Amino acid sequence: MEGGGEEQGHGNGKVEMWNRDTGTGGGEEQGHGGGKVEMSRNTGTGGGEEQGHSNGKVWDAIEGTLRSSNDEGQSGITALVFLNNRIVAARLNGSLDFFSLETHTSLNHLQFRGGPGRGSVPPSPEPCRGAAVRCQLTHSVACAHHKPITALRAAAGRLVTGSQDHTLRVFRLEDSCCLFTLQGHSGAITAVYIDQTMVLASGGQDGAICLWDVLTGSRVSHVFAHRGDVTSLTCTASCVISSGLDDVISIWDRSSGIKLYSIQQSNESQPARQILVLENAAIVCNFGSELSLVYVPSVLEKLD
Repeated sequence: MEGGGEEQGHGNGKVEMWNRDTGTGGGEEQGHGGGKVEMSRNTGTGGGEEQGHSNGKVWDAIEGTLRSSNDEGQSGITALVFLNNRIVAARLNGSLDFFSLETHTSLNHLQFRGGPGRGSVPPSPEPCRGAAVRCQLTHSVACAHHKPITALRAAAGRLVTGSQDHTLRVFRLEDSCCLFTLQGHSGAITAVYIDQTMVLASGGQDGAICLWDVLTGSRVSHVFAHRGDVTSLTCTASCVISSGLDDVISIWDRSSGIKLYSIQQSNESQPARQILVLENAAIVCNFGSELSLVYVPSVLEKLD
């Protein structure tokens, strides 16, 4: 996830998003200021609450206490991106909600780093975990898509959405203006990649991978990559790496669209949902609750 973190929905009706910079893993990842952001969807099965009602919550990751709650929105959340002090939530009704995170502190809620006698630089205050956190809905895009949003990514001042309506849309983060609607898939969008260099790739239920020019909104290339859904995508300077429901991880040349290498997974394993490239020598991918490290330096180093 370049430019922002994103998590898909869980089977328990909750979507959790963590800041990766300070995450400790193991299901108890710590965000900035000891906070965790959670956008949860009530199922309407227990308390008489309306089905699909969603709310935003900020938790203290260390103490497990609720720091802030936002009850805006009437449709379930499908994906999130976290951008510094902002959160963007995609919903089942095709809308986008933009939230701001604000930390309110007083002098009694400040902790100080350093101490006297350690040079001329005074200690710097930092908010303690007891500081109040506010999650505020700032604005919404009501009809970003006509069907549920299934993929969400952000980088380089752009927000990219993919939907069950077979299209992607590129929004300017500054003012939420829709710049382009991208058409090139014959199925729902299942994976999106964008980075700070504005490389944009998408995968769909049609098994296809498309590369796009973010500046013009035109499709650069199209390749039928997998038999079934594309489950994950990532890019390097010269190649595209994808995984699919056909239990294959493939490496493609970005300029020619030629498949350079493929890895057949075990039929008993789940398809890879996330792929990470390490120093152009190895691929890390997850299969359900397991992680796999695959060394392919002869392919990645030759390309980059």
